[in-house]
Amino acid sequence: MLCGLFPISQISQLAGRETKVRDEDLILRRNRAAKPKGIIEAFVNTCRRWNLEEGQKLTLLGFDSTDPFGKLLLRGIARERSRDRDARVRHVLLISLGLETLFNKDIGAENAWLRYPRKELGESVPLDYMLKGDMVQLMTVAEIVKRERGL
Repeated sequence: MLCGLFPISQISQLAGRETKVRDEDLILRRNRAAKPKGIIEAFVNTCRRWNLEEGQKLTLLGFDSTDPFGKLLLRGIARERSRDRDARVRHVLLISLGLETLFNKDIGAENAWLRYPRKELGESVPLDYMLKGDMVQLMTVAEIVKRERGL
């Protein structure tokens, strides 16, 4: 379901990827005060702790790294509920909470873990592995965190 703080015709254009950059800028200007809510807010806060760039956040959500609708979603201007997006956010939050517990809320240690090569991932870095963009990578990293916590 799509809804937001701007007309549905603009959402349709964004969802159809027909909007030009200046249209996106206009929507952003009209909705400057918008903020993400709910699980998207938690996702954005986690990404902020992990020092992720916008394109990386979009990739974790399953969007192309420059997707205009995804950008609006991250800013709280548009809303979308889909099983895939919800599952992706839940896995990122599970990883975050697991690392938070594992490292006693030490953000530096969490970030080091995310950026250190892991044998279980063929010496890939967990963050880079997740940024390949498929749901299976998020699930794999969540499982590794779960095992490291002894669960």
